[in-house]
Amino acid sequence: MSIQPYYVFVLDANRKPLTPCKPSLARKLLKVGNCKVFRLYPFTLIARRS
Repeated sequence: MSIQPYYVFVLDANRKPLTPCKPSLARKLLKVGNCKVFRLYPFTLIARRS
């Protein structure tokens, strides 16, 4: 049985898709406040406007 990697989807401020990231990077982005949760399933982050 193969384990598939889990990725977090990321959107920019205009809701355009960016490159998915690993959960460890997503936690760091949430902690410093660069992103917020957009959707829980599938788990998606949205970047805040600068």
